[in-house]
Amino acid sequence: MAKYSKRADGRYCTTITVTIDGEKKKKTVYGKTVREVDDKVAEIRSLHNRGVVVDDRSVTVQEWADMWYNLYKANKSVNTQQMYSVAMNHIVKELGTYRLSDLKKHMLQTLLNKRVEEGHIRSAEIIRLTLKQMIAAAIDEQYIFVDISKGLTVPKSQKSEKKPLSLDEVARIKESELTVKERAFIYVLLYTGIRKGEALALDWSDVDNKNNKIHINKNLIYAGHRAEVKDSPKTAAGIRSIPIPKELADALNEYKDGEGIVFPQLTAVEKYMTSSSFTKFWNEILKKINLDRKITPHILRHTYATRLYYAGVDIKQAQYLLGHSSIQVTLGIYTHLDNERIEKDIDKLENLY
Repeated sequence: MAKYSKRADGRYCTTITVTIDGEKKKKTVYGKTVREVDDKVAEIRSLHNRGVVVDDRSVTVQEWADMWYNLYKANKSVNTQQMYSVAMNHIVKELGTYRLSDLKKHMLQTLLNKRVEEGHIRSAEIIRLTLKQMIAAAIDEQYIFVDISKGLTVPKSQKSEKKPLSLDEVARIKESELTVKERAFIYVLLYTGIRKGEALALDWSDVDNKNNKIHINKNLIYAGHRAEVKDSPKTAAGIRSIPIPKELADALNEYKDGEGIVFPQLTAVEKYMTSSSFTKFWNEILKKINLDRKITPHILRHTYATRLYYAGVDIKQAQYLLGHSSIQVTLGIYTHLDNERIEKDIDKLENLY
């Protein structure tokens, strides 16, 4: 039975023996209660059996970053893994050789400040998030005892406003000399509001001409430049069926020339578009529609959401059509548009006088 002692700071502690590099070493485990100490001892032994526990005095930031990633992030989605991997590369590049126990708060803040000075505020925000999670886990594992990530600051990034397409811009798109494939793609985004990855993952079997609907049940993501199709969309709420308006139906019927992938690679009809092939495809569309601003597929999705609002579509129905997992996301769009409408109504009242 483990022996516990109570420290002057009120914490309980016990000592266990672990084997590191073939040598038996003592490790002290701390907790606010005896039960917390027991739980940590059990977790340490479990980690040690998986080869995770290292010498607290010598573990470096790089060693801990690798262990932390493999334990807590390796089973996440590809996009999430990439986000943390990029953040960790910045952390390891600047701080990797330092011992974890030697880290100071000013070192972390200096790293963040450097990214901000280079104009990468969003990157700094992700690094800050990653640091906080890594430090919290290191404290749980008893490698360090002070939260040096507390109070780290990054200036808030200003989100650029997503302006939906105006009626004039939509008209210019319709008048553009697009190929049947390009027109079908941009009409799919414009008239259904689906995400880029959902559009690129479409098979012709998802286009239900009998019921005049497009069935969304998968999503295409990029692992590097490689395309991967997930059997479910971004969220469970993403599985949905969306009505096909006549203009979209006409564009799809003119374009359709067989089965399989609706929007395949330019040179390989049996393969999904890679990141580079989509960029080339989209840039060609932008060149032809020649708008006064550069738009993204998400702008077309936002345009669809805006049209739902002005058409008086109920917010719950809009949430379903847009595939939002939380109604708060849809509510945010509708509230923003409500505020815009109020401003316009106030202008109308001003004109009365």
